[in-house]
Amino acid sequence: MKQNFLKHRLVILRGVTLALLLITLVVLIFQKKLRQDYPTDNFITLTIMTPIEGAGLCILTNNCEIDEAYTSSSQASGLAFKSIDNITYILTADHFCEDYNPDSIDEAGFSDKLYVEDYLGNTWDDAAVIAQDPLTDLCLVSSKNMRNVKKIKLASKMPKMGDDVFTISEPLGIGPDGTALHFTGKFSGCDNNGVCYFSIPATFGSSGSIILNSSGEMVGMIQKAVMMLQVMSIGVGAEDIDKFLYKAELKLEIDLL
Repeated sequence: MKQNFLKHRLVILRGVTLALLLITLVVLIFQKKLRQDYPTDNFITLTIMTPIEGAGLCILTNNCEIDEAYTSSSQASGLAFKSIDNITYILTADHFCEDYNPDSIDEAGFSDKLYVEDYLGNTWDDAAVIAQDPLTDLCLVSSKNMRNVKKIKLASKMPKMGDDVFTISEPLGIGPDGTALHFTGKFSGCDNNGVCYFSIPATFGSSGSIILNSSGEMVGMIQKAVMMLQVMSIGVGAEDIDKFLYKAELKLEIDLL
């Protein structure tokens, strides 16, 4: 009888061991999939370069190079989510785009420039603002010269309360070439006005960061940070992004979704 008892315990032990191995395997597969879905190559930093005072005189008198006649006036994070006919489309926050004024030309013919840069440090200076919505603080930017990117889908529904969410951003302009700051947190719900909350750290420069679910789909955007509680970020959810992109599709006659 003792021998049967030992055999029974051995069977249970083997079963528990097998179950633990299967759980570990599932976790490893999920983590690998999550890493694959992390769209680091799609992360973009946007910078507005504004002519310094007296830039025209500086250039005309050969006292400086053209690049020295500009200064960085504003910066934001963004996500290149789709390429169509070699044009790449980027989502970011509209309060950043509102600072961009390409029509303001100084006495020497200089105006604002909008640069987009990937995490490797590759920079393109042909970016253009093509759609804006101040109410939802969303902005669509395009670049004809930027490399093509893989499509990032928009989630059909928001995560459940407490689900893991992720983002890539460049807070305070921190992001040396070859680096991309990845942040994780929890989805904390959306209020009756469609304002969504995420327990993801954010500060200046985080605006425009796209929030992703565990499948690498877009579920929101960081647009505000709470300075006294920098582990929380605020922004719109997938529904507002969907409406914004749908209006942009009608205006531009392209398929963004």
